[in-house]
Amino acid sequence: MVGLNQTKTKTMKHFLSFASGLLLTATAWSQATVNITFQVDMNETAANPAGVFVAGTFQGWQAGGTQMSDPDGDGVYSVTAEVEVGSLVQWKYMNGPTWGLEETVPPACGNASDNFNRFIEAAPDVDTVLDPVCFGACVACGTEVATTPVTFEVDMSLQEVSEFGVHVAGAFQGWDPAATELLDEDGDGVYSVTLDIEPAAYQFKFVNGNAWGSDESIPSECAVSNNREVTVGDEAMTAAYCFGQCTAECALPTPGADITFQVDASQIDTAAANGVYLMGSFTNPAWQAGAVAMADDDADGIWTATVFVEGADEIQFKYSIGDPFAGGVQVEEGGETADFLASGCGVDNGVGGFNRTHVRSGEAEVLEVVCFNSCVGCSDAVLGCTDEGAVNFNSAATEDDGSCYYNPGCDDMGAQNYNAEADANDGSCQYLITLRVNMANESVSAAGVHVAGSFQGWDPGATQLTLLGYDVYEVQLVLAEGTYEYKFVNGNEWGGDESVGDCGNGGNRVLVVAGSDMTTEPYCFYSCEACTGCTDPYSLEYHPFAGADDGSCATTLVEGCTYSAASNFNAAANVENGTCTFDAVNPCPADLDGNGAIGTPDLLAFLAAFGVEC
Repeated sequence: MVGLNQTKTKTMKHFLSFASGLLLTATAWSQATVNITFQVDMNETAANPAGVFVAGTFQGWQAGGTQMSDPDGDGVYSVTAEVEVGSLVQWKYMNGPTWGLEETVPPACGNASDNFNRFIEAAPDVDTVLDPVCFGACVACGTEVATTPVTFEVDMSLQEVSEFGVHVAGAFQGWDPAATELLDEDGDGVYSVTLDIEPAAYQFKFVNGNAWGSDESIPSECAVSNNREVTVGDEAMTAAYCFGQCTAECALPTPGADITFQVDASQIDTAAANGVYLMGSFTNPAWQAGAVAMADDDADGIWTATVFVEGADEIQFKYSIGDPFAGGVQVEEGGETADFLASGCGVDNGVGGFNRTHVRSGEAEVLEVVCFNSCVGCSDAVLGCTDEGAVNFNSAATEDDGSCYYNPGCDDMGAQNYNAEADANDGSCQYLITLRVNMANESVSAAGVHVAGSFQGWDPGATQLTLLGYDVYEVQLVLAEGTYEYKFVNGNEWGGDESVGDCGNGGNRVLVVAGSDMTTEPYCFYSCEACTGCTDPYSLEYHPFAGADDGSCATTLVEGCTYSAASNFNAAANVENGTCTFDAVNPCPADLDGNGAIGTPDLLAFLAAFGVEC
């Protein structure tokens, strides 16, 4: 587990989503945020030349958004971030700025409910410095990891054991259904294997064979996200179960019986999908033997199917518009062909959804009619857009609710891509954004000045700025609304990039595009403040983009005619103001000798001076 250097600690909690939730107690926090310093040791992993990063709930899981630094060169990279008090902070370290370069966190220190992220709860009023951990490990580099022997046992006496044997799959071995085989050496029907595992909580399940589809269906009363769970401590232990049951001792199965399933699909065009289908845990192998075709003989929109079901007492199932294994019809946003259920009436299937569930009685049963995509029956009226010419036409709607639209697009007149014909905003509006940086304190690279950010894939050489004047460089971009992180690069390679410290996010600048064109302040390279310079507009050294005055104002600005050939030339003037005047011009300029006539002497005089610099 990640070590902590702090005066107070809080119990770590597991949540079910990447978003960190704010946990409030009856005691009001004396401050809204605290600082957490993240540290990762890269001495056993070659650090990416593009940098080492951390991504997590505190910065929106933005790859490349928060760069870490190693100022003393000891291989330990760190960064400090501000987080909400009491929030569950989750993160992963990244060896580079893009997804695919993140570490794999061991289950012993990862949040099993959330993709095995590192996690900690931000304590109130306490800034926290995390102990350095090795990249991809739970402990410091070079630390020997302690393990505990765990024996997994499963009673297969009520099962016909597969010719491919019995296996266990779980977070401790990468969820491989064929990698860890159990053996029945004494022939009593109980299969077992002993593994050395780091102490932590793990989910797992037994497999009657060596492939998914042959895994057990676990009753909901003892399942965690449709899996079993074991907590490994410091002492040897045994996790023993009957295959597909909650206890170690096998209970005799409930007798098989017919079950009639019923679903109301009257609101959906089932003809285009070639019918309605049933799929569930009671097919063999579970969920993967295709689907059971249902029938609507009286054309009332209620589809039924009677299936003889045996085996597990609790079954799970879904209805599908069209055969889901032959390519069903999308019937909801997100492309689901099977009905979508809320958590209120379904059981978590462990893959981001919920299944319907029923406990068998062992006798013939007829299940109540439910509406497709619902836990209850269908209502008489179905609200929606009934105009077939609309983009959002709903063929199942029986009553128009005024929601029809025909030409979605950007309806913001201030946007670069404004569409005057749009009748619904589709979120595509884009705005002209000008980024500026002042390079007055830098020796500008021969490769120029560039910007790299989340809006262009963090490429340090792809987006070059042009010189505006007074050492200020700029580039214009067209961006959609949102929050972006970026940094300027003196040159076109990493290593020439700036870090703006505490005024940014992990060394990056932050840009918020919010419904209008904008131009950023030309702050100094490496800073979120304007460069110092002469701020006196009546001084010759005046710099219009300067912030604080640096005392460089030395020459008083004097306007006048600076052309020495002018009749009103002003030797004290240092700024030309366009007031120069000249004496009358010779009406015969080719009369070089001034004798009133243009002749050979004038030509000879011209040739004699030809080529001489004036």
